[in-house]
Amino acid sequence: MGNTHRRFKANVGTGYTEPGMGELWYNWEMYASNPVGIGVAKLGWYWAGNPNLKPEKSVNFDMSLEGENKNTYARVGVFHNRIKNYMSVYFTGDFMDFAPYLKGDAKYQRAPDMIYSFKNIGKAEITGVQAEVQQKFGKYWSGKLGYTYLHAINKSDPSMPRQLLDKPMHKVDIGITYDNPKSGWNGSIWGDYYINMLDSNTLNNGGNYWPDILSGDAGVYNKQTYEKKTFGIWNVMVQKRFNKNAMMYFGINNIFNHRDDDRATQERVYRVGVNLKFGGGDSSKTTAIGKSKDGTTVNAVGANTPNGANGEVVNAESRCTKCS
Repeated sequence: MGNTHRRFKANVGTGYTEPGMGELWYNWEMYASNPVGIGVAKLGWYWAGNPNLKPEKSVNFDMSLEGENKNTYARVGVFHNRIKNYMSVYFTGDFMDFAPYLKGDAKYQRAPDMIYSFKNIGKAEITGVQAEVQQKFGKYWSGKLGYTYLHAINKSDPSMPRQLLDKPMHKVDIGITYDNPKSGWNGSIWGDYYINMLDSNTLNNGGNYWPDILSGDAGVYNKQTYEKKTFGIWNVMVQKRFNKNAMMYFGINNIFNHRDDDRATQERVYRVGVNLKFGGGDSSKTTAIGKSKDGTTVNAVGANTPNGANGEVVNAESRCTKCS
């Protein structure tokens, strides 16, 4: 008889993805240019859809080995995806000027927008390795460490980088959780690191700034080179359940206030709130924050919010981005 605590899994499948309405028909300014000094401005972003996009088609392979004992769960896996007509964002090299009346030294006050769109890359491949370990430390504490190596390459479009945009070469997930159902306290702190990712929204060689684009050898006039980034974002959440009908929580998103306006990263946010349930039975259970029992990500409110007619839930949450 096989060991039920050791499992080998293998899958082969195909995928088909139609372009969305936005990818086909976008025609909007994401945000305008922004002066960052006298005579210098960061260019804006304007999105234009591509009605000629073709659907993605893919063939996907993956294998994994996983197992657990009393205190430890571990999994390691490999995957390989071959994609035809891979859909990617890209900078078109064109500009949208909403203030043609501004000339010369005054132009930085309302510099042009870069026009972004979507295109198909004829052939792309994404190959990777994933590993994850979850470990219990005593009765109430547990930890998680995950790692993904990604080799995501463009195999057919010489006008685009070989590394696919917005796909980090390495990704690391770290988390520590405390869960004490008897006392009603639980909490988690978790972080995600993205390493060596080509950012589609940030060009090298001064391509994002006025007046750098006026130079004939500026980055926007050459083969587009995108900035490679490495960053991490940490979050914390603490909950206290008083009884089956009352719970309060406090949390901080983006603890270290990582800022990246190109990627529209939200600055540090403080969250505090109360959940109250009136009437009906108790259909909610305390769930460790960050990941639900089926492995999906949950928020503090969503982890304890019943649905249906068993009871009415009142959620009161306050958020602050300028508290410190």
